[in-house]
Amino acid sequence: DLLQEVKLPLINTEYLLTVIAQEELIRTNLTCRDLLDEAKVYIFKKANLLTTKSPMGPKIIPRKTAAGVLLCVGGRGATGDPFKSVECYDLRHDRWFYISEMTTRRRHVGVCAVNGRVYAIGGHDGNVHLNSAEVFDPQTNRWEPLAPMNTWRRGIAVGCLGGPLYAVGGLDDSTCFDTVERFDIEHNTWSTVASMSTARGGVAVAALKVRHQIYKFDYEDTRI
Repeated sequence: DLLQEVKLPLINTEYLLTVIAQEELIRTNLTCRDLLDEAKVYIFKKANLLTTKSPMGPKIIPRKTAAGVLLCVGGRGATGDPFKSVECYDLRHDRWFYISEMTTRRRHVGVCAVNGRVYAIGGHDGNVHLNSAEVFDPQTNRWEPLAPMNTWRRGIAVGCLGGPLYAVGGLDDSTCFDTVERFDIEHNTWSTVASMSTARGGVAVAALKVRHQIYKFDYEDTRI
């Protein structure tokens, strides 16, 4: 009952996640965990990661200004082992904290944020290349699986043009790809579109909504 009177979303992010969230009495109480989840959702709301509007209770007071967040998704350690962990950097408080892990370990993964959700596509799990994809929803603080791509690959770039996602290029152990696949978010389906003129691994893309075009930037083509 006491915790319900505390405005958890306004507490320092690091203290909330490293001290309060680790308290045994809170971790073992369903109501307390729900209150913590509500606070975590607000962290993303004030950071502009969520674009959809939802009713706000008295515990959540809108701010006049909001800083952004930076997400570090997957990757690998010094030994090359892939991570499924995800770290979030709160620009407002200059703090890093962990959010929910992906369902699959991924290095050289393609990542893109669309409509307040974060998409992780392809990569390598330490054993095989991946064609799987998943999406993180800050509203639920969970990753959910999506339909897989047609091509297993790492080092891909992912861009968005106001709706569908585009998975561009990439490579496996023997081939760089010129392949481009388009993901229909609404219908959870992949389709192949026109290939690039050059095969590219470790490619990056940038989308310009004004002209509805995607530009690529790469550091590797047919070299493996």
